Amino acid sequence: MKWTGILLFALFFSTTAWAQYPARSPRASLRQEIGNTYVSVNFARPQVRGRVIFGGLVPYHERWLVTANAVIFDFAGPVDVAGQTVPAGAYALMIVPGPEEWTVSLNSAPDGTGHYDPANDVMMACVPVQRPGRFYESFSVEFDGNSDGATLYLSWADTQISLPFETHADARSLIHIDALLAGTDGTAQDFFRAANYLLFVNKDLDKVLALSDRMLALENDESVWRIRKDVYVRRGDPAAALVAVEGAEALLRSRLSGDYLTERLGYWKAERERIATLK
Repeated sequence: MKWTGILLFALFFSTTAWAQYPARSPRASLRQEIGNTYVSVNFARPQVRGRVIFGGLVPYHERWLVTANAVIFDFAGPVDVAGQTVPAGAYALMIVPGPEEWTVSLNSAPDGTGHYDPANDVMMACVPVQRPGRFYESFSVEFDGNSDGATLYLSWADTQISLPFETHADARSLIHIDALLAGTDGTAQDFFRAANYLLFVNKDLDKVLALSDRMLALENDESVWRIRKDVYVRRGDPAAALVAVEGAEALLRSRLSGDYLTERLGYWKAERERIATLK
């Protein structure tokens, strides 16, 4: 009992004391939606603390696991990284840094990140070193995304590299929309989402109208008329846009009453006035 009490006290004291000290390389994670998939990153964030990082703490021309605990990427679906397709799965980031250029790879490392085998590299690229215009005290992982891909930035001290990530989501979406139009299935919501996407990327306005026709055949909804109005405004056809406004107003009068009808008609009145200014 005496020894048990001493051991428990020692364990409590050591864990309590340890909790009082901040981590030297705090863990971090982020999850980024890229196109139509997700990429998760788990990594440590060591600090510079006045040290020379690249060419010092991190030697040039030697393989670096990127922080002591590795940077792990988890791809929910296939993603092109620097033009090379990386299948869904988890990968460790490996880097060989140089003064002007880094060699970057993603490695499946099935037997652990400490046992590098080049046969498990799923991509490798040489990327130039950049100067970010600010100093990063902590190692940082950031994404700057768009609807079809993103750029990954790895930054530490006064050094940064970037890698393009692409999902080809736009091309896949256009293929899906063509199949939707060619088929006999599909709900009004399916056609609405497809039409809204094409409006968002400003492509194939004829297909937007075709999708709105399919939607209207299933459900007469105010959103159909908004879509048609937007197409004709973009085409510079105010007369056709006003026809869409009239369609929306007629629908609202047939279904609504009271204050809500007044509110919705006020929106379309403002749209009518805006369209009247188009030439």
